[in-house]
Amino acid sequence: MTRFRTKAISRALAIAGLALAPAALADRGDIDVEKINANLLNLSNEFTASSDQLRDISLSLDPDQTSIQNDTYKLNASMTFVGVPWSGEDVRADGSLYTKFGKPTTEHPNGTMSARLSLSIATDGLVLVKHLATHGQKECDKIQDAKGFKRIAAESTCELSGKLEKAASLDDVAGILQKQSLANTQRLAALINQARTDRDAVQNEYVRGEIDKVITKAQAMLKAQGKVNLERIKNGFRVSMAEHSFGKKMPGLANVILTVTGDRVAIEGELQAAAGYKLYDFARPTIEQNLVGLSNGESFATENVRQSLRAVEAI
Repeated sequence: MTRFRTKAISRALAIAGLALAPAALADRGDIDVEKINANLLNLSNEFTASSDQLRDISLSLDPDQTSIQNDTYKLNASMTFVGVPWSGEDVRADGSLYTKFGKPTTEHPNGTMSARLSLSIATDGLVLVKHLATHGQKECDKIQDAKGFKRIAAESTCELSGKLEKAASLDDVAGILQKQSLANTQRLAALINQARTDRDAVQNEYVRGEIDKVITKAQAMLKAQGKVNLERIKNGFRVSMAEHSFGKKMPGLANVILTVTGDRVAIEGELQAAAGYKLYDFARPTIEQNLVGLSNGESFATENVRQSLRAVEAI
């Protein structure tokens, strides 16, 4: 059986979104959402009939939230992965991707972009966490030769994976994650203190500048760690992460919430950025061609969908 990875489902949405994402057209009449969805249904059924890895595939555009005039679009995707390696059971995944683009204005000369991703996997969260932990053990072999940030990452992943493999409950997992977060904070603080000592001990301005870069990066990582919050909930835990900046080229805000319970693993993500419209506008002709082609059932457009599904199947 093709090796299944958890990221396959989110990638499924991303790939399908690239192939099908409805960009703005000059006239809403150029695109028929009902025809597109009808063709997507036929393609999904056709692919399901020939696939050993995927069943009950469903791809569709939401007609209520897909507005050419308002530059808002929503893609829904669902599928069942057959015999996943962490449990041997069939697993259902449901997700959606919503995007909205805003034209450039005086306040936002690069336009704006907002997106919402929702992904839910119907599976035992503890079993999946322990399965992923086995792969993290590979980082243990990298510790000896690693330095600086790479060593911190390898040590953290190695320690975390070893403890998670032994977890008996999701409450144990939550406690392990909290302790690991504290350990990471202490490692970064120690790295910053050592870097400051090293900087004060040298006179070469170039070397001092390089050490300052290490300190700045470590401080940013420490700050980011402070934006991660973990809370215990009924039958599991929830981790929320917020990032208020992506740098000067793409200022914005992102929020991600990961929920893990005994019967479900879910991710909710939201992005607000003061950029993105120029790329969207650049890609418009190609996306328009695919959408119109798909509504008409043209072979090049339907083959794009098949290739997307094959990519998901092969992960």
